[in-house]
Order: sequence, then C-alpha cells, then structure tokens
Amino acid sequence: MNKEEIKLKFKITSYNLLSNNSELPNEINITISKKVKLEDNFLDVIESIANKYKLQDKLNYYLEEIYRTLWSEHFDGIILDEMLKNIDEHNYDALNAKVEYLDKQFNLQNKIIKILILSNEKNYFMKFYFHINRNRKKHIPHVHCWCCGLERKIDLRNLEFIENSFTSKSLSCKALNIVHRYQDEFLGYWKNFIENEEEPIEFKLVI
Repeated sequence: MNKEEIKLKFKITSYNLLSNNSELPNEINITISKKVKLEDNFLDVIESIANKYKLQDKLNYYLEEIYRTLWSEHFDGIILDEMLKNIDEHNYDALNAKVEYLDKQFNLQNKIIKILILSNEKNYFMKFYFHINRNRKKHIPHVHCWCCGLERKIDLRNLEFIENSFTSKSLSCKALNIVHRYQDEFLGYWKNFIENEEEPIEFKLVI
C-alpha cells in the first residue's frame, strides 16, 4: 500500500429506502474497506461514501456514535459517558481535518466508522440502551431512549417517563409504545445484565 494512503473500514446502514426501482434494496447493511489518502479531508471522504449509497437526493445521513468510536481507545466506562454527555452528536466540526491528523490521534485504521442513512425527515432513529452504574441497586428498572439529539428515561414498571418526556408528543408516544412492546425483554435485560454488572447492551431501531 502506498505510504501516503491508509485503509479505513466503514459500515453503511440504511432503512426504508423508498424507490420505484424494484431492483434497488429496501435496506443496506454492509461493511466496506476503502483506501484513502492521508492528505484527504476526513469529512470529504465520508461525504463521498455516503453519497454513493444514499441512492436518492432526499436521503440524509449521519455518523453513528462517531465520538464514542473515536475516544473509546482513550477512555472507557463512566468517564467516557460523562465526557460525551454534552457533545452534540451531529456537530462534526472536530472531524473537519486531514485523515492523517485524525489517524495519528485516534488510530482510524483500527476503527469501524458507522454511517447511518435515513430516508426522510419523517423517520427517526431511536436507540434504547442501559447504563451500568455504581448505584444501580438504588435505581428503579428503567431504559434510556435517545432520539433527535435528546435522551429520556422510561420506567420499565409503569411505562412512564422519568422526569421529562420528549418535547414532541408524537415521539413520546412512539417511545412508550416501543417500550411497551418489549417490556418483558427490557425487564429481563435489567435483571440479567444490569443487576449482575454484565456488559450493557443496546437495542436499536428506526421508526
């Protein structure tokens, strides 16, 4: 390989790709490798890859958990959670740099950059996950729900929001409906993983 190039790995995931062309897939879930020049701008590389798989001009994309992926080599656990708590996951200004610079800092060659493609503004990427923390015994069983840059907690016993709901009533209802549908599974996760201090797990879907 050219010393001025490195090979990066990307996972491209898309949902609900609406098209009149039946030959196009409704979903994409692939991992690819691509040689990129060290002098290239990292965001330009992402843009070129995303555009290749967007298939339609109306589709949007974002980098899924990009900051967690990058910083996980330097920090872990509670420290990383606290560090990322106030980061805008859609603000990529810090990534507007040469591939060479980011590779030196984050060892890009050993990372998988996740690109999520959404079909239109009516689709919301909604993620459910759990935290393992020191005071878990004192917490009521709950699941965290992330959507549109906001994080909310839902009580798994009575299916109500803890503290605040989403500002959108529609999003709030959708989140509660999902938790209701998977209530038994989530409670099982809480008992088997959180209370026993196992690794946290995530449950992701697009609605």
